[in-house]
Amino acid sequence: AAACAEAAGGALIGGADGVWWVPSTAAAGAERLGGADDVAVVAVAEAGGDVYALDGDGALRVLGDDGLAVAHEGPWNALAGGDVLLLADGPGVAVWEAGGARAVPGPPGAVVLAAGLDAWLAAAASGGVWASRDLGATWIEEATGLEEASTGSGSPGDGAHWSALVAAEDAWVAASWEGLYGRGPEDARWTQWELRTSPFVRALQWLADGTLLTAPYGAGLARGTPGADASSETTDWVDAAPSLGWPWLRAVLATEGGAGRWWAVGGVHLYASDDGGASWRVVLTGLALVGDVVAVAPGWPEDARVWSGGVDDDGAGALVASGDAGATWTATRLPGCSEKPSALATDGTTTWVGCGGGVWEVASDGAARMVLPAPLAAGAIVALLPTPEGLVVGGDGGLWRLADEPVALLPTRVRAAVDTDDAWIVSTDRGLVRVTGAGSEPLGWPSDDLIASLAVGGDGRLAAGGFDGAWTSDDAGVTWALATDRDRYDDLDTTWFYDGWAVVEDPAAKRGDASVGEAGAAAEWRLAATALAVYGRGEGRLLVTVDGGDAAGGTSEEVAVAGGTWGVVWGASFEGGIHTVRIEVLDGRVALDGGERWRAAGADPFVHEPPTAGPPTVRPRNERPCGCGGGGGAGALLVGLAMVGRRRR
Repeated sequence: AAACAEAAGGALIGGADGVWWVPSTAAAGAERLGGADDVAVVAVAEAGGDVYALDGDGALRVLGDDGLAVAHEGPWNALAGGDVLLLADGPGVAVWEAGGARAVPGPPGAVVLAAGLDAWLAAAASGGVWASRDLGATWIEEATGLEEASTGSGSPGDGAHWSALVAAEDAWVAASWEGLYGRGPEDARWTQWELRTSPFVRALQWLADGTLLTAPYGAGLARGTPGADASSETTDWVDAAPSLGWPWLRAVLATEGGAGRWWAVGGVHLYASDDGGASWRVVLTGLALVGDVVAVAPGWPEDARVWSGGVDDDGAGALVASGDAGATWTATRLPGCSEKPSALATDGTTTWVGCGGGVWEVASDGAARMVLPAPLAAGAIVALLPTPEGLVVGGDGGLWRLADEPVALLPTRVRAAVDTDDAWIVSTDRGLVRVTGAGSEPLGWPSDDLIASLAVGGDGRLAAGGFDGAWTSDDAGVTWALATDRDRYDDLDTTWFYDGWAVVEDPAAKRGDASVGEAGAAAEWRLAATALAVYGRGEGRLLVTVDGGDAAGGTSEEVAVAGGTWGVVWGASFEGGIHTVRIEVLDGRVALDGGERWRAAGADPFVHEPPTAGPPTVRPRNERPCGCGGGGGAGALLVGLAMVGRRRR
């Protein structure tokens, strides 16, 4: 689906194969409108009892007996329905009347429209939101309270900044790259709505003390007692790996119930910690690219064998093994696999590796053979569970047990799986399923989104991680509770940009590079935080302006930077809410940490130490954006928020 809009008794959905009508009663099913029409629709609306759509060329189409017939070639950028049909092209806005378009005064370049009973709204790609309360005769910019459009590579391209507008009788709603805004009919300004988002928990593990170790994707490690509110002053949820930074971890393994060595692996590095996560080191395995999986021998630490996966110098998938706790490594190439392994398991005698759509068995002498061919697996392997009756394999092709002949246990695509005493708990696209040798039983959904990781504790408790956080169950998956609302991103979107900085290699910096600027270089953040500490070094002076400076009710101060080692060059505490911080180099040459990895500094933001408890505040990152977006039809509230950004160079 590319677009949706409110319609009588339900909603209109537009996509690659035309328009569908979805009734309010879901059990009634959806109905395709226009028969076998296969026109790709990018926007859809209903007006005056007729259904309209825009195709990929910007032509306006109207639904009739013969499908979606072209009513006007356009090209049009947006449309919105209601009592009237509004259209937008480059020059302005038009009203569709009696089969023709009547131009009305309007903001140029509108990309999203809304047609309400009391007001029409329009949002331009490079501006704010405009409103007309007199049927398009006059338009007034209604920008108070809206964040200015992001610029540079940290924001979407022109036309994608705004995703939806709603002009209901009792409220207006605007969705943009910076967030979601609303205002009542009597309000003089927009208010940004806080979205209680949680990061994608890619991996998690129960520890022996009953706490849960979670790896929010792109947000390091967090540890605490499930059910403890991270916003509470008494919570025990803490940053479990303050020196590790915030890598995109795909697996975490804390041996001996958390009392032994901790292993963590991302898409690039394998990490190890011998002090409960306080300090970490990168483990060099000899592979060109390490990532995604790690396992240790069942007899660890007396049996000091450890395995991981990656890609060798020739681009082939490989398993690396160490018999001395990671000091030295030996690689075994997986014939026929050209990517990083996606699943790994061992019983101490045999090691199994999922790579691509196949499963390899690797003996203790390093000999590898394929035991599950790719055609049978039919896609990525995500889980390998050794059992006395044979290896259980989960992936895109379902859940299988490898005995003399492969036995299908579940035909549904598997996202994650874990072995309990009497069953396998499996995450599928249709929720969690309890699988035994006798059959399967659906458990429903612990949350409203996909579950990508599962873990079982020594006491039988289950944990599930997905796109909306971590969840736990004390009754074998029948009921679930949110483990924590600890969110190492802000609840509100954070935007920032850099102007006039050069990126240089710096081994002493957090990520190995630094942003170096001279007079005129500036960096700016918009953030929801209670504290911010800026990490830098050099010789020069900075002008730091908070919330527009003194004239706007904020603050401004000059800061001298004098030091060749990294440290906090400026810090401040804030009241709750959204704040803007701008740093400009007045003279000299100053370096800021190249990864934008600012860490909240606890009670005293001028002391560069990680907090020991409580939620973090803000930490912009220099990683590629990931997230989702929506848009197209006005009247549809399709919100796309990305919690990451990139430096503008």
